[in-house]
Amino acid sequence: MKFNTKLTAVAAGIGMAVAGSAHASNLGEVWVGDQQNGLIYIADQSALNNPFVTATVDVVDLNAAAGNNCTGATLHTSARCADRMHIIGFSNHAGLDPASRAVFGYLDGVAEIWATNGGTHTPTKIAELQALGGAEGGANSLHMCGPSPDNSLIACSSIGGRKAIIFDANMGDDIYTRLGDWDLNPADMPISSRLKGQAKSAVEDQMAIINAASANPSAICNNFDTTSKTLYYTVQTSATSGGVVVLDVNDPANPTILDAWATPFADGCGLVNSPDGNYMWMNHGHNNPGDNELATKWNNSTYAGTGKITKASDVGPVAVVDIPEKTETVNGRSGDVHGAQFAGLGGGFLWEAMRIDDEIHIIDHNSSTPSVVNTIDLEVQMGLEAPQPDVLDRSALGTKMYFSTRGFIPTTAIVGFVDLERDPGIVTMSTLFGYNGNYMKTTSIRTGETVFLCPPEGDETDPDHDHDVPESCDDTHVHWDEREEVDTVDPHGLKSLQYLTGGF
Repeated sequence: MKFNTKLTAVAAGIGMAVAGSAHASNLGEVWVGDQQNGLIYIADQSALNNPFVTATVDVVDLNAAAGNNCTGATLHTSARCADRMHIIGFSNHAGLDPASRAVFGYLDGVAEIWATNGGTHTPTKIAELQALGGAEGGANSLHMCGPSPDNSLIACSSIGGRKAIIFDANMGDDIYTRLGDWDLNPADMPISSRLKGQAKSAVEDQMAIINAASANPSAICNNFDTTSKTLYYTVQTSATSGGVVVLDVNDPANPTILDAWATPFADGCGLVNSPDGNYMWMNHGHNNPGDNELATKWNNSTYAGTGKITKASDVGPVAVVDIPEKTETVNGRSGDVHGAQFAGLGGGFLWEAMRIDDEIHIIDHNSSTPSVVNTIDLEVQMGLEAPQPDVLDRSALGTKMYFSTRGFIPTTAIVGFVDLERDPGIVTMSTLFGYNGNYMKTTSIRTGETVFLCPPEGDETDPDHDHDVPESCDDTHVHWDEREEVDTVDPHGLKSLQYLTGGF
């Protein structure tokens, strides 16, 4: 499929979308973040949904758009090359609302607020948030930031800094105030006074398990319930263990622990409110073979308001769903449940993306005993070559599903086998009720910049890796003629911006 790219350097002060704009008639956009190159890719959903047209993907250089001078830069501020942009979150304003905002989380510890300027494909930078209070740098200092449904707060997760961070957000006036950062343990954040009796004992027991594995667990991902008063965090305590910590943020400057659940495996991302808003679904698991990937269901109403929580049965997940993973491994890894979103008219089924297994698992989340009821093997059933699906999102009605595909091999993060057929981009699938889906097309993404990657140790005899480019590889690690030239694009975070319904 031909890829049509237009590089956009955005001038400050660009106008909002108006009737007659080239993109204003479209129902929405799909935004993809490139965590390797500091780029955002924007495509119209109408073009992605049409199997007979080649979708144009506009490329926004975040540094040029923000006026950054990246030469020799060492700081993230206006003089830093803004790479490692990891996750995109949209405010809950309609996409054409002038107050609609995008929140970009960078792995170096900074978040940025951008006006989406929906319909123009030309976002503009509004503000910069020092998530760790100016303590930038370090591995995975920040993993993600996302706004609350009422657009009053922004919460962030720091893996390297091991913090939960909350900002007050006035998106109408673009005033953002850092309320603080907290260790996710009772020493820094007290157990809520709303917990009494059995419920308090159960939460204290779970927090003791979490803190025994790591006195200060790493915050991986987060999401608010639909009232914006409860905030869920997935946490990691080691390479193979983690958990969930639920916070009461009725007073966001003084959050307290409402619930906790320890898991014997690493926790990840993928936290979504059910279509009716009554439940939070989240993913658990990593890329370790046999680590028992799970999805859990949490009752939002348990934590809503300010009432007391007394029963042990009222805390913890109300359902736990085992997500199967393939028995074969890719470079010693398998599974890796990551993206999650509700699919189909009415959102009747929950889709879960397996990054390494190249599968979508489908959960009947409305059942009294939720379970995986179908699996889409993207290689076998859809004919996609090692797509490595990462994050997925839906059209406004849920009849189209989009997911970013990083392909073998992403230039950062997950390590896999080098493959010259790597085809990173946006996959569009159609689905009516969400139980199944039909592959429509892949819209390829390229940056035009290439790097040379070396295959993992032990691949030097692979006949598929026989390329005569004797540079950049350490010959103690792999034969020099084994390296591969690949495009540097690394599409990771993906979000769907809806013009009529908001996008988060």
